[in-house]
Amino acid sequence: MEIVIFVGVVGFVALVLGVPLTALIVWDRRSQEIRAMARSWPTAEGVVELSRVEVIPGDGQVRVRPYVRYAYEVDGQLWRNDCYRLERPFDPGFPGRTAYEIVDALPAGTYVRVHHDPVNPGISCLDP
Repeated sequence: MEIVIFVGVVGFVALVLGVPLTALIVWDRRSQEIRAMARSWPTAEGVVELSRVEVIPGDGQVRVRPYVRYAYEVDGQLWRNDCYRLERPFDPGFPGRTAYEIVDALPAGTYVRVHHDPVNPGISCLDP
C-alpha cells in the first residue's frame, strides 16, 4: 500500500512539474526559430522616436530593459513599434550591452535598420 501511494505521489509531482517545463522548452525553441527567421526578414530605414530605460517589476530584484519606440515605412505605409529584440520568455537581460548602453546608443532622432515581417510589416524589431 505504501509503495502504491509513493508511486502515485511521484507520478503526480512529475506531471505537475513536467507539463509546465515541457511547455517552456517548446516555447523557448519556437522563440529561437522565430528569431532565426527574423534575421532574414527585409529591412527598412526607421527613426527612433523615444528611448528610455524601463524598470521591470519583479521578485525584489531590480531589472531593467531598453524601451525604444521607432517609426518606419514599408510600401508607403507608416508603421510604429517598440520591439527592440524578439525575446525568449523570461529572458533575463541583454548580453554584451546593458539597457543603459542600448538607450544611450539610440537617442531620439537616430536612424535605425528595422527588420520586419514580410507578410505583416507591423511585426518588427531592431535586433533579431
